Amino acid sequence: FDLSFLENLRSLHLELENNVPYLDDVQSLINVTSIRGEEGELIVEELLEQWPENQKALELIKQRVMADPIYRNTLISEDGTYTTLLVRSDPYGDESETPLNETTVRLM
Repeated sequence: FDLSFLENLRSLHLELENNVPYLDDVQSLINVTSIRGEEGELIVEELLEQWPENQKALELIKQRVMADPIYRNTLISEDGTYTTLLVRSDPYGDESETPLNETTVRLM
């Protein structure tokens, strides 16, 4: 867990979301939902709703991720050294949204 890696992960996540045709969803630490109890309240938000500005804030996020069995071995390895991006395709996506077809339409 370090800030520069998290920035790279966010860039890759957004690149996939915005530029790969036929994707239905991309899920990673960047947009995963966090559900936790705090002082008798149930809090549901994105894990990184508040982007960490320093290593201390990032360390708190790391502690939450590593303590949650939902994230471990799904979005992050047991030892915290690897992460994954879960990509769900949309095989029945609108063909007009692909870059190839946009180019073809412009040429016509």
